[in-house]
Amino acid sequence: MSKTRIPPKVVLELWTRAAGRCEMRSCNKFLFDSVTSPESFNGAEMAHIIANLAKGPRGVEKESAKLAKDVNNLMLLCPSCHNEIDKSENLEYFTIELLTNMKKEHEDRIRLVTGITEDQDCHVITYYAGISDIDNFFTEKRIKSELLPDYFTHFPHINLGMSGRYDKDNTEKYWIDEENNLVNNFNKKVRPIIEENEVNSFAVFALAPIPLLIKLGALLDDKVSSAVYQKHRNPDTWKWLEEDIRDFDYKIIYPEKISNNIALNLSLSGTITDDRIQAVFPDKDIDICTLTIKNPNFDYLMTKEQLEIFSVKINQILDRLKEMYGHNNNLHVFPACPSSIAIEIGRRWFKKADLNLVIYDENRSKGGFIKAMEITSEYHK
Repeated sequence: MSKTRIPPKVVLELWTRAAGRCEMRSCNKFLFDSVTSPESFNGAEMAHIIANLAKGPRGVEKESAKLAKDVNNLMLLCPSCHNEIDKSENLEYFTIELLTNMKKEHEDRIRLVTGITEDQDCHVITYYAGISDIDNFFTEKRIKSELLPDYFTHFPHINLGMSGRYDKDNTEKYWIDEENNLVNNFNKKVRPIIEENEVNSFAVFALAPIPLLIKLGALLDDKVSSAVYQKHRNPDTWKWLEEDIRDFDYKIIYPEKISNNIALNLSLSGTITDDRIQAVFPDKDIDICTLTIKNPNFDYLMTKEQLEIFSVKINQILDRLKEMYGHNNNLHVFPACPSSIAIEIGRRWFKKADLNLVIYDENRSKGGFIKAMEITSEYHK
């Protein structure tokens, strides 16, 4: 243990940076807690990254004495973690670089969390359907971490899924049951919060078949601020990533109007060829409007900006098709898109005036696309 007398000013700064918690990665123990006494007490120890003596753990000639009272060379640790890092048999693992990184990670996190203001409070909505292993996606610890630094939340979250049910999505009953469950849960758990004006924002984490996600978006609409998150595979996170999207854009191909039937081909996470859409309507002509990107693929959606660009594009499409085909018509939607895009389609759809949405889902057991559900505009009621 260090015999160096650390100046009070440095001690105060270290405690402030660490927020009174152990800076060892994965420990984070609050250092005024006691497991043996109801009384709180100071259980912290100050540890040197580079030892204060050249012969000490991680000691460095000429550097040890120089850095002995430097706050950047000190870690706030619980006694157990302090003992672990200074054991001779552990010195090869607990290097100067590793401990420096741990200290930085901890203090950066504290600065981030303590910078959150009251208006960043949000209600978390989770929704899943047809997923057997949900525990890894919607844990309290994970969601709270993914929200930072934009939001914080109080748990439990609002779950709109049907627990323990994983029916196949190739039957009409599946779509009816899942849609009814989603609507009922939304009306019971979410709508009262909106109507009573008790929400600053929603944070939405959802994994489900695309038609159900579009329905979720339509229920949310755009009246309440909603931050929609996207589950990425690599890296494994819900956070929006920092990527260069200067060369990215969506391409819209509008049809020449030759019939009174219109379909929207969303070829984003994969390519849907027009013949696969036309096969659904063997007895009538169908005009096809396509929204696509340069290389459709499952992992293309990486940044929040890409989602925001999509929001603008889908609004343009819905307005243009309404002008071309009239309010009193159906828009047949064939989606190959990420989950957050699907939710955004529903949020940007204007239920008082836009075309009815007839949404299809590709089902290989049925040999192609099948009708999943309809979302009806109030204009038609």
